Amino acid sequence: MVDVDAPRILVMGGGKQGKIIAEDLAEDFYVDIADIKQPDTNIRWVKADLSDVSDLINLTSKYELVVNALPSKIGGNASYIAATMGVCLVDLSFHDMAPEKLERAVQMAKRDRAQIVIIDAGFAPGITDLIVGRECLGDMYTRTTKDVQGVKIYAGGVAHNRNMPYGHVNTWSLQDMEKEYKQEARYIEKSEQRTAMPLLYPLETTQVQGYTMEAFITDGLRSLLHIDSIPNMVEKTLRWPGHIENVTPLIEDGTFVKTLDEKCNEGRDMVMLKICIEGPSGIAASEFSLVHYGTAEMSAMTRLTAYSCAAFTRAIFNRKVGFNSRDKFDSADWDLLSLGSNKGFFRPSALGTKLDTAEFILDYLSKKGIDVSGLRPPKSKEK
Repeated sequence: MVDVDAPRILVMGGGKQGKIIAEDLAEDFYVDIADIKQPDTNIRWVKADLSDVSDLINLTSKYELVVNALPSKIGGNASYIAATMGVCLVDLSFHDMAPEKLERAVQMAKRDRAQIVIIDAGFAPGITDLIVGRECLGDMYTRTTKDVQGVKIYAGGVAHNRNMPYGHVNTWSLQDMEKEYKQEARYIEKSEQRTAMPLLYPLETTQVQGYTMEAFITDGLRSLLHIDSIPNMVEKTLRWPGHIENVTPLIEDGTFVKTLDEKCNEGRDMVMLKICIEGPSGIAASEFSLVHYGTAEMSAMTRLTAYSCAAFTRAIFNRKVGFNSRDKFDSADWDLLSLGSNKGFFRPSALGTKLDTAEFILDYLSKKGIDVSGLRPPKSKEK
């Protein structure tokens, strides 16, 4: 039973991710889910047009915390409104709004209660950034920022059966997927930010837990781009070999979304992740990896993304980001403000520098049946 003083949480967006996040959080908190259409869930539904500013302002002001699980085309504005309203926010939406703009909104917000905002609170980005922060931004495992020469992140969701059309199963927005393939990708090389077009940049072949995959550059560094102490950083999307060659004509002639919508709805998926941390010359790189398989009940992409967001949210209420679920929400103890923000704005990489926060989040994923042993730090991989 939910405690009578439990915080009120609004999940914006009742799609694949939002529904699972809401159901998870409703085990311990009062949760409503807002969408223009009624989601297939027992969570209380609030009908709202979340592309409308007045609806956003009226709705978010009634809750202590908002989770943004909206599509990218309206997610950025929703996050900005919530931030300026002084509401706590866990932002999953893969929108284009610059983190700096959201941070300024938090700094300027008028509020009579504590406010914490966590951006990029998913799996990739999200958990990926958490691992980078843990390994690169703190003085642990004998590594400091001065020792890190490069970070390479490889992540992607594919069909478990590589012989499915295009080696793909639809588990998230095809419009956002096409955008990822067409949007300029930002990366860091020799301490300078550069850009490249994903389909024109050379493909790479890489191994992830025994699987041979192709990898192409995409704009996934996002909030990691603010780190100026790592001279080389890149994020690449993983696909089965041959995928890029086969979908490039579809992207060029404008039939990508239509074709994959028609042909890629069958089968189960799998999600892969590999993070390589490169030290000084002559020292072997550290590698962290995960492979997770979808089931008939839930895709791997949905499970990883939704439960990662739920874990970031729960961290707030377990004194891992600032609040204790046993206290009233407005009594903040700001135990993470030593990370450098005096207004409660957190990138996942910053949360990774606090080891008990990183462990809390990974432990929660483990409780949800996700094998995170390959993401543990060297001293605790046996956990």
